[in-house]
Amino acid sequence: ADTVPDAEAGLVSAERKRALEAAIAGLPERQRAAIQLTYGSGLANAEVADALGTTIEAVEAALTRGRAALKAAMRSRGLIEETTR
Repeated sequence: ADTVPDAEAGLVSAERKRALEAAIAGLPERQRAAIQLTYGSGLANAEVADALGTTIEAVEAALTRGRAALKAAMRSRGLIEETTR
């Protein structure tokens, strides 16, 4: 069995995970908290809003900005492809 592709895939996956964690750590506090509570803890937007003492709209805005920043960070590291709309 050829394990080289599996090993390479594991290295790429680990690199992507480290890059994503670094990008999340670099987000502004409100965006980072919204991303972590939504995706890390699985909370709904209303629950995130309660936890952060803000509105659902503010959480949605923070998630939108945070996701855009994460996508840009991953793209700049060459870890996701450029897409056109």
